[in-house]
Amino acid sequence: MSPVERRLLAAACLTTTLVPISSTMIAVALPDVREDFGLSVAAAVWLVSSYLVVTAAGQPVAGSLGDRLGRHRLVVFGIVGFGAASILGAAAPTFEIAVAARCIQAVCGALALVNAAATVRTVLPAERRGRAFGLIGASATLSAAAGPPVGGVAVAAAGWRGTFLAVLPLVALALITVLRWLPAGEAAEPARSRSRFDILGSVLLLGTLSLSAVLVNQLSTDRPATLLVGLGAAATVFAFLFARQERAHPQPVLDLGVLRVRAVAAAGLAIGASNLAMYLVLLAVPLLIEGHTSSAGAGVILAPMLVGSGVFSPIGGRLADRYGRRAPAMGGCVLLALAMGGMVPLDLHENVVLTAVLLGLAGVGLGLSTSAIVTAGAEALPAAQAGVAAGVSSSSRYLGSILGTSLLAVLVDSGTGRPVFAVAAAAAVVSALAAAAFVPDRLAR
Repeated sequence: MSPVERRLLAAACLTTTLVPISSTMIAVALPDVREDFGLSVAAAVWLVSSYLVVTAAGQPVAGSLGDRLGRHRLVVFGIVGFGAASILGAAAPTFEIAVAARCIQAVCGALALVNAAATVRTVLPAERRGRAFGLIGASATLSAAAGPPVGGVAVAAAGWRGTFLAVLPLVALALITVLRWLPAGEAAEPARSRSRFDILGSVLLLGTLSLSAVLVNQLSTDRPATLLVGLGAAATVFAFLFARQERAHPQPVLDLGVLRVRAVAAAGLAIGASNLAMYLVLLAVPLLIEGHTSSAGAGVILAPMLVGSGVFSPIGGRLADRYGRRAPAMGGCVLLALAMGGMVPLDLHENVVLTAVLLGLAGVGLGLSTSAIVTAGAEALPAAQAGVAAGVSSSSRYLGSILGTSLLAVLVDSGTGRPVFAVAAAAAVVSALAAAAFVPDRLAR
């Protein structure tokens, strides 16, 4: 790569780190949030659920706005807005304002992340894009891994508000590099094609995800059955309207038609189920060990899972290229299931070291399987539909994360980790079975 391309990639990587580190950092702060505002688990997890829902629904909108308004300006706006929302969250006098700040972070993070990546795709030639996006993906994984330990230190220093403040140095660094190194002045999309964007589909997707998250979250409360039925009916209506809109629109937010391809559907199910397991455990552990260790200690316990995933993700990719997609995908998912199953009978308070080891093994399983799963799904479609395949993978990842987060309140109320890890192990088994459905088991040539 030329020096200009390396600087562009550095700016994109730094921008990419904002969303994942803010997503995982908050995990260790949930006990403090509950104590400060007197909240139930079901209420506190909205700091995570709202962020994931808005990010998932906002990414396709962010990409389209970049095409129309120019990517550089939206990356800058997104980074500045992310920093402003972080300051708002740190100063929030009420929980509702803190959640609103998280939603603003999600919108601005989507604007910055999507358009920085799109700029890399536009500027770099095809023969260097694979390496570039590999580095961007590694930056996202490493920043997610850094979230719990950094969050633990931030909470120890400044309470839960510290998790909002801790990201500000990264925001400043990302803004400086983008202003200096990200190309500006790219042309916007011609006006004649602007009307094609699926605005209604984006709204319906946001409604479907939001209502579904509320429904699952409220299952742990004593809400009237009529309310739960109403939420379920509303979510079903939104999902039906979303599916109908996507089938009819020439440029859908999510092309549901490709799910008829067996390998694409299997890959989506596998990646969604494994992400469900990861997010459920990531958020549950700090709550389960609340009162027995500090927030910094919770971050250290969680770190092996995310570090293992980051370290072994490229190894899984190389194994998939050499031995085929199915073997590392199934092997990684089985390892994840065994690690989660091994945690079911544990008393986390008395087995801290063993918990960290098993979480590390779970991270290794996630790393080994993810690259193979994503690659298998992408290979099932023609090269011209690479973007569609990426959309299915990204949407599945967020759906799994949102469902795992929403289930947290239902499963943690028992006071033990058994339901949490049993569900995580079951999700990993589902992921392994889906991986077995990959057809054919291709080798990269």
